[in-house]
Amino acid sequence: MVNALVKDVGKKFDVVVASLFFTGIVLRMAAFFAHVPVILMTEVNVSTEENRRGVWLEKILAKRTDRFLAVSKEVLKVLSAVLQVPQERFTLSYSSVNVNAVRKLSSKEGRSPLRHSLGLQENDIVITTAGRLTEQKGQRYLVEALAYMLEKEPALPVKLVIFGEGTLRSE
Repeated sequence: MVNALVKDVGKKFDVVVASLFFTGIVLRMAAFFAHVPVILMTEVNVSTEENRRGVWLEKILAKRTDRFLAVSKEVLKVLSAVLQVPQERFTLSYSSVNVNAVRKLSSKEGRSPLRHSLGLQENDIVITTAGRLTEQKGQRYLVEALAYMLEKEPALPVKLVIFGEGTLRSE
């Protein structure tokens, strides 16, 4: 299967853009062995269990990766140091949002069905976050801030909706 992947990658691609820990390793290795001319890696995190265990492999692959795309200055700074890659090989590429799609969903007609499905009222002020539910993402601080705010203004119709999976989901 790996041989087939390498052959397919080499025949069909001029550039491979990899992301995430496991797929980033597999794709970059396949791209390297298939002689893909340009190998890019998107980096979105500064520390995970996988990265700590596989940092030696990441350092090896970093030498064969043409450019890293980092989603924040923090990710760029930390990974440059951890992987021993000069910051000049990173491009800062913030995550973006389709503003027109957000406008449609944020209209009263667009948000009413979603609010109803989540048990929210039209007058509720809704704070939403989505992401992996781990200590690193810091959702705990948002919950603590909201609790503090409601302690000061108990009548405030504020609701917090957190979307995600992870080790802290039960909390």
